[in-house]
Amino acid sequence: MSAAKRIRQALYGIDFYDPERHGDVSTELTQHLIAQTSPAPYLIQAALEDLNGAPLSRGDKIAWRAWLVCDGKLWYLHDWKNSSWTLNGPIGDENGRSLLLRKLSAAARAVERQLDREAQKTLDSGDFALANQFLRLESYYIEFRGQAEEMLSLKVGNEPNKKLETITTATGTKITGFEVTAVNNYWARRRKADAAAAAAVILFFGLMEIIFDACFAFGNRGGLSYQEFRSREWKERFKLVMKVGESPAQEIYAGLLDVQQRHRNVFTHALPTFYVPNAKLGWIPKDVKHLYEPRMNPLFAFDTESIRSTFKLFDEALALFENSDTTWAACMFAKTPLPIPLALSRVAAILKRASSREAFEKEIEFRLGSLDAFINGEC
Repeated sequence: MSAAKRIRQALYGIDFYDPERHGDVSTELTQHLIAQTSPAPYLIQAALEDLNGAPLSRGDKIAWRAWLVCDGKLWYLHDWKNSSWTLNGPIGDENGRSLLLRKLSAAARAVERQLDREAQKTLDSGDFALANQFLRLESYYIEFRGQAEEMLSLKVGNEPNKKLETITTATGTKITGFEVTAVNNYWARRRKADAAAAAAVILFFGLMEIIFDACFAFGNRGGLSYQEFRSREWKERFKLVMKVGESPAQEIYAGLLDVQQRHRNVFTHALPTFYVPNAKLGWIPKDVKHLYEPRMNPLFAFDTESIRSTFKLFDEALALFENSDTTWAACMFAKTPLPIPLALSRVAAILKRASSREAFEKEIEFRLGSLDAFINGEC
């Protein structure tokens, strides 16, 4: 059975409201559901448009709306800004609502199966885009970085000590315990800053992943598919999108690899440091990079100098991609909510506006305007 037949079968008994044909149907409605996301609004839209044989009508902030007659009763559905849907219907008619929802859910499942088959074919053809998470990750990165950089000005305060219990020894000596509040608070704030630095490092490398993807999409792909590109190790993908044989790229690349091994891989994968036994020294790190570190696990991963140098390196890495002649456009595009296209024809349509930074900014602004209109249900 075709998808269209399944959809019509699921929606059997549902008709679009026509005052001339449904003059006896009550139009007194009340709100039954609001802000619904299941089934997804676009699945309901596709099913109803298939039944209608034409696009649904639109409204202010409303991507689609439909007046339906089900079991002789009028129901009104509308989408809110391509994000959720609302259902109005006869007062107190829960049975009618349940019947309508069952039919809509069955039709949505038929649409979903159809879209899944079509999406896989489209994906296999290479005509797909990547959801761009840069702005969200960047907002987290900025927040955690700010918390981490508080370590740079952290000092022991002057909070008074807290008196604890007093005990008397067998000889009659009284001993009063105190909580050293200022020192304890200092180490607590230090711990928060250190943890924030760990989170910022992880998020920064996430930002770099998005920039790599954009550079691959808009740059020389070297005959690789996106799946093949993504299967390469981080250091390989860096070198595929950025030449690292000259300064400052060479130093930045080496610095990022060190931070990745020293921090990012430890935080995300619990990457171990290998120790070997030495007859005189006991357990020592195999890698000479770790010889000057405490041999037992330190309480903190960062000190003020490593905080300062790590974030300075991150700023330099972003500037490297922002200013390179081969990556500036990709980097600019990555720093938007726009999906990153992979189809060469779509990429070419974007890059033809990249003759200069000013021209490309206008192209991005135009596309952001179109995206905003879509989100707000205005197109």
